[in-house]
Amino acid sequence: MTIKTKSSFYYGHEVTATNNSIPFNEGGGELVATLNIGSYSLTNYAIEVARAMNVVGGQIYATVVDRTTRQITVSAPGNFDLLFGTGSTASISAASLMGFNAVDTGSDVSHQGENGSGLDYRPQFLLQDFVDFQDNVRASEASVNVSASGVTEVVKFGNNEIMAGNIKYITDEMVGGCLASSIENNPTGVQDYRTFISFITGKGDLEFIPDRDNPNSFTTCFLESTPESREGVNYRIKELYGEGLIGFFESGRLEFRKKVV
Repeated sequence: MTIKTKSSFYYGHEVTATNNSIPFNEGGGELVATLNIGSYSLTNYAIEVARAMNVVGGQIYATVVDRTTRQITVSAPGNFDLLFGTGSTASISAASLMGFNAVDTGSDVSHQGENGSGLDYRPQFLLQDFVDFQDNVRASEASVNVSASGVTEVVKFGNNEIMAGNIKYITDEMVGGCLASSIENNPTGVQDYRTFISFITGKGDLEFIPDRDNPNSFTTCFLESTPESREGVNYRIKELYGEGLIGFFESGRLEFRKKVV
């Protein structure tokens, strides 16, 4: 089946030793919060920011994500200053991934990032051969045992929900005429896809939004497989020669496993 709404993927929240520090000041001198290294969805990344600041801070910190802009707001009961410009760990700070510029914010009870946190990949065409998570369920490590008396027993370690789809008509070409209403123009469409597929084949967490106009409805997942790899670590971008479309590409069937939180 084909999904009837244009979708989106929020991704890119990979915390490493080069971007895991949040220097800040509550008024009594610099404090440094340290994020746990790992892969996060946008939602879980914001939660991790609050957790890290609460470990070392003297007040209760909370984060809120604007689901449309991906901007993160950090707030507390009293004033604080994010030291992304002058902090002792500013060179390895989380500023960029949090969506903040590399400058001190000034003292206030709330600070919103100037930019969206992470990245947003938007397929230029409706996902093809789409199967939703709830319609594609696979048993995990299942085995079927039949006793001598004929009793059948299924042993499994839960179920995996798998979403599948083909990202088609990936292109930098300007589309006109009747196709312009269905294929979105994006002068960096191919490179945007390369960036996206490179990240997800690294098994990073992401959020799938089936209707980008309703970003509050999403599923946290990770790449399960590609046509080139059952493990989802290899990929190939296929040019649509068979359709006579030079400069237009497709992903082939990508499968995403719903993450159990």
